[in-house]
Amino acid sequence: MSHVSMILALGFVPSLGRGTPARGVAIATMRHVAARYVARELALVFTGVFALLLIVGLSARFIGFLQGAADGRFTAEALWLLLALRIPEFVQVTAPFALFLAIVLTFGRLHAEREYAVLATAGASPRRFVGWFLVLVVPVAALVAFFALVATPQARKLYAELSLTQLVDSELDALVPGAFHTHDGGRRVSYAQAVDRETNRLEGVFLAERQGPVDITIWAESGRAHRHPTTMSRFLEL
Repeated sequence: MSHVSMILALGFVPSLGRGTPARGVAIATMRHVAARYVARELALVFTGVFALLLIVGLSARFIGFLQGAADGRFTAEALWLLLALRIPEFVQVTAPFALFLAIVLTFGRLHAEREYAVLATAGASPRRFVGWFLVLVVPVAALVAFFALVATPQARKLYAELSLTQLVDSELDALVPGAFHTHDGGRRVSYAQAVDRETNRLEGVFLAERQGPVDITIWAESGRAHRHPTTMSRFLEL
């Protein structure tokens, strides 16, 4: 709805006789159009702000995951899954803030362009504005409640389990043949001359770890990665 058509619709109502059916229909039509206009403006602003905040938050987290993958704490395959498991928490946090900013920005624009004054003159009270905003507020509140009560707790549980598994598996999965890898802030170093992913077999294995004043160094011609049937933890047999 354009500004001109809204003003014409608002100006047409007083010209009708009071109590006539035409006046009641005109007022109802005007309010319906105005409600759709305000709700659409609010939805557009909310979508833009929410998308921007979500992209910024996920980008910052993605950079942290990339650093973890470079340090050998995560594998490249698990990086995207870990990022996806953080989305529910980011949605839960950013959606209310984006909705608040959308309401403030929408009200500010309506005031700046005199549209609020026109709507108020036509009988759009603050209570009616609240009703128009509830069209978007209620679904967003329901979405946030779903994420807070269901999606986010499950995602956090899966994230913790996957992170724990990655801490155990990453040292073996992140091995690149012919390259040294550091772990735990440089306290442990691993190297393999050849790696067979299908059989989990390593050739030319070198392991070094510093435990206090003692340095432990291990050389082996070959090794094989196994998974414990009970604890599901991985270990290396040399």
